[in-house]
Amino acid sequence: VENIENNTLYDNIAALGGALHSYAGGDASITGNRLCGNEATSLFGGGIYLDSTTGAVLENNILANNQVASGGRGGGLYVGGGTGATFRQNTVLGNFATGGAGYYFTPGGSGFSVQHSIFAYNTGGKALSGGAGAQVDHNGFYDNGSTGTSHSSFGVDGSDVVDLDPLFMDYNDTVQADCPTGQFKLLHKKGVFSNPYADAGGGTEEDLTANDLGAYGGSDSSKVDWYGNGDGDDFAARYDCDDTASSIYPAATETCNGIDDDCDGLID
Repeated sequence: VENIENNTLYDNIAALGGALHSYAGGDASITGNRLCGNEATSLFGGGIYLDSTTGAVLENNILANNQVASGGRGGGLYVGGGTGATFRQNTVLGNFATGGAGYYFTPGGSGFSVQHSIFAYNTGGKALSGGAGAQVDHNGFYDNGSTGTSHSSFGVDGSDVVDLDPLFMDYNDTVQADCPTGQFKLLHKKGVFSNPYADAGGGTEEDLTANDLGAYGGSDSSKVDWYGNGDGDDFAARYDCDDTASSIYPAATETCNGIDDDCDGLID
């Protein structure tokens, strides 16, 4: 059993799996990690390469700006066989691969589940691709070099959020945050800022509302104290780019002080 939790793995280079390579692992758990800017110099798994794993769970991870060599597969994640793997509540941004810019599932695997995740700004190929069957529902797809059903070779359905801007605080067409400083949080506050990826999942949060899509949603991550408000500014930690300073929060007044006061990813 492998348990890999709450790490930041960035700017690594390897032949297979730029940051992580798991082979024949039983019930591997990869939770609450940031994997950014990693590269596979061969053709498989810019961020993670899972090979012949059984019952693996990838949850509440951020996979951003990982890549494989031209013609490769699985910019964020490559799954080479195995059974029963679950991929939920992940944020998958800006990865590159010709096949499966976000995830690629090789033929021969089975019983995969992809849920409650966000796939945005991935390039080279479809966000989700491969020959293995997968249950895909309650995910968000935006600006993956494609629109509509072409985001995924497994299709999209009415449970998915498609072609709507996820409104990340620090990742968009202009600002592209990376590890270790990027937070990749959604701009959202009930009754103030509406975000189409908030409360859009098929599960529930601690507060019994529908879960947000992406790495900060769901009920099982130990990555952050989502519901806390450490600075008393009325923005929960998961929607605040600095939960230690009450003057910093989404839509705050931006002043010329060398700080991103309004959580838009830009300083002054």
